Amino acid sequence: MDERFSLSFTDAMVLNYAESRLTQLEGCRCERTCSANGVVYRDKELWVEPENCRNCGCMNGVVECHRIFCPPANCSEDSLPVNVEGTCCKKCRREYCHQSSTTE
Repeated sequence: MDERFSLSFTDAMVLNYAESRLTQLEGCRCERTCSANGVVYRDKELWVEPENCRNCGCMNGVVECHRIFCPPANCSEDSLPVNVEGTCCKKCRREYCHQSSTTE
């Protein structure tokens, strides 16, 4: 037998294992990921971008974002809707009226 084409038993086992592993891997579905702001997200993973007031998600390898809906603040008469740092929607804050009293 020609030595160039002969495989040792160990070589044959390694080759057989590699072929079976490739067959298994070919049956796998590759997961599509998304990257946003330097972060990698898995498919169907959701996150919030508070600086942009958006809800985002990774859908089949594509980043989809939608603006966060803010309901009306419905503040009482003694409060006003104001922007609060770190939140997207306005919050009601009491309006304080300082009256200065002078004493003579």
